[in-house]
Amino acid sequence: MKKINTILVISLIILSMLYFTSFSQSQDEAEFYKGKTITLATPHGAGGGFDTYCRLIAPFLEKYLPGASVIVEPITGGGGIVGRNKLYKANPDGLTIGLEAVAGMMFAEVAEMEGVLYKTNDFVYFGRVVNEPHIVAVSPKSPFKKLEDLKGNSIKFAFSGVGSDDYYATKILCEALGINLIPVTGYDGSAEASIAVAKGECDATTTTYGSVFSLIESKDMIPILQISEERHTTLPNIPSVFEVLEDKDARRFVTTMINLFELDRVVFGPPGISDVKTAVYRDAFSKLLQDKEFIETAAKSKRDIVYLDGENTDKKVKEAWAEVNLIKRILMETK
Repeated sequence: MKKINTILVISLIILSMLYFTSFSQSQDEAEFYKGKTITLATPHGAGGGFDTYCRLIAPFLEKYLPGASVIVEPITGGGGIVGRNKLYKANPDGLTIGLEAVAGMMFAEVAEMEGVLYKTNDFVYFGRVVNEPHIVAVSPKSPFKKLEDLKGNSIKFAFSGVGSDDYYATKILCEALGINLIPVTGYDGSAEASIAVAKGECDATTTTYGSVFSLIESKDMIPILQISEERHTTLPNIPSVFEVLEDKDARRFVTTMINLFELDRVVFGPPGISDVKTAVYRDAFSKLLQDKEFIETAAKSKRDIVYLDGENTDKKVKEAWAEVNLIKRILMETK
């Protein structure tokens, strides 16, 4: 009995030492950021939804990494591919992190798009910020004012590039609904693409509701479809895609796409970032994305926050990778 008690005491001592060593390392890593500049990059243009979320996050990340300065860097090109590659190659010292949609990452990678150098599963995920509803919206200056008008016609959709998640989502939808997609790419982010639609340069676009809500409120864009299983509370009069899709294969493809949109805006670091730095960031984003003041600040900008912790975000990314292969045929056809 005495021998068993001795073993228990030794075990408790070892566990305590491991805990305090880990805690000390985390404290040291948190101290590392004092006086340093962190770059929060997004592979999209200034003024769009991703850029807006980055600028909302930056001051609060400074709050939870005391002494650090956070700058926002929009990176355009290739519908997000240029920025993702840059983040993939970034020094894993913890001073460069990103905000991006996992769907866009995966779509471009699975489609083997030219220029893709990153591996989605290699990034290290700190948490999900939100999973906004994606919508199809048309220009009031276009002759096509509702979903039925688009079917059987050639429709010009505006995109930042072929590598974006919005492009792939539209490709899948148009094939399912019998719409002849004419992609117009090269806009400097979703904000410019949406403005092009509002001006009547293009007929429509597919994007997140948060990126175009002001244009919808001003009636410069007309939402006609939600890419969701059911109608979102912010758009109660706009049908969901499952209300208009009957084909079983099409519904299966769109279900996969909607599951990917669950990872709409996630924060992550480059491959190789240490476990301890990962833990520091996951802890910081856990506090930040549940911070009452941050949520209220985001709400004033009409931006939702739907937090998911880093471990479960990473788990969902791995699960989504298995699903995305179901729609590989359509993705490959975009090359």
